[in-house]
Amino acid sequence: MSSNQEKIRVNYKDALIEDERFLRDKASRMESFYTKKYIGEYISSEKNVIEIGCGTGHYGMSLLKNVVLI
Repeated sequence: MSSNQEKIRVNYKDALIEDERFLRDKASRMESFYTKKYIGEYISSEKNVIEIGCGTGHYGMSLLKNVVLI
């Protein structure tokens, strides 16, 4: 494994804990729901989207089901 891969793995070793934050309480669940809802209005299989990677991918992974990968 390259040193960059190891650095990423170390940085995100607690990624599951970060993703669980969206389920922690009612306010967090609402944030997740409405963020996905409003972002989802702009994403479809006819559009191109680039996911730059600013975190664990919680939103990006959930929106994948609405797009066609090229």
